[in-house]
Amino acid sequence: MRVKNKRKTSASPAKIVGAALIAFALFASLLSDTLFAEEAPPQPETPDKAPDKDFRSGVKVCVVPIQGEIDEQMLFLVKRSIQTARENEVEYFVLNINTPGGRLDVMVDIGEDIAALKDDGITSVAFVNKDATSAGSYITLACDKIVMASGGTIGSAAPVFIDASGNIIRLEDDDEYRIKVIGYCKSKFRAMAKRKGHNPDLAEAMVDYKIAIFWATIEDKDGGTTTRIITKDEKDKIEAAAKAASENGLEPQQRIVKEKTIVTNFQLVNLDYKEAVKYRFADTSVDGGLEGVYKYLKLSDPEVIMVEETIEEGMFGILNSPLLRMLLMVLGIGGVFMEIKTPGFGVPGIVG
Repeated sequence: MRVKNKRKTSASPAKIVGAALIAFALFASLLSDTLFAEEAPPQPETPDKAPDKDFRSGVKVCVVPIQGEIDEQMLFLVKRSIQTARENEVEYFVLNINTPGGRLDVMVDIGEDIAALKDDGITSVAFVNKDATSAGSYITLACDKIVMASGGTIGSAAPVFIDASGNIIRLEDDDEYRIKVIGYCKSKFRAMAKRKGHNPDLAEAMVDYKIAIFWATIEDKDGGTTTRIITKDEKDKIEAAAKAASENGLEPQQRIVKEKTIVTNFQLVNLDYKEAVKYRFADTSVDGGLEGVYKYLKLSDPEVIMVEETIEEGMFGILNSPLLRMLLMVLGIGGVFMEIKTPGFGVPGIVG
């Protein structure tokens, strides 16, 4: 019979004493935390932030997308939107603008329709949500308020001349037709800017690259200063008058103490969102899209009517595209030609 010898492990006195000391230390620490810990003071309840009394809720707002080319399809959309706004008695008519421009005649019609909203007690707001270029600049000018999105731009509205085939025509500066069109556009931009309280010189310089524009600080003889937009002609007059006064030992009525060139007479005005606000062309710039616009207008939870393009308007836009019109014209002429060449009347004639 085999007997297994079990080894018994005995703890040394030093190990026993060490373990006891560690246990005592842990116990003392827990007891100290329990007896002497200060009770955390009760946190005061954070009251709900009182709503801003200047903000209004439930205000009716009509939002219209001005996206893409300014054409007849856009004109129909805007006219329908204006009718919707009047029927619903909205307070604000907001244009969500991102366009490279478009047709001159359509631009004028849309601008006049939007500008007339003020007569119905409706405030028009242009939200330049990216770019308001060319014809888009004029439509923006037609609004009572201009709000720029961060990163947005506005300007570069010189007319582009296109032939029947859709090709761009380069006309000389002394071309009679070009002079007439440029003059017409300048007068429309200037008149609309004055009508809506925007700077007419900046508006005009968006159309004609020959107009130099400066941001100048002007001091009068009493020491008061104003900073504003001036043209090259006005700058020359002020400097000439100041020089003449100094030569005669007189104090000049006005003198330019600081200036910055916005554009020379070889450039078109095209402002980014910060410049548009700085030069007081736009009212403000916002982040957050349309919500930023509502906040600027001090609207809380507005009743928004979003106007969308209808199927009919979309189909009209497709059928009215230059490429499709050219294709239909070729098919029509080809069909008529084939019908003439073949006896009877058939499919080519119907297509033609």
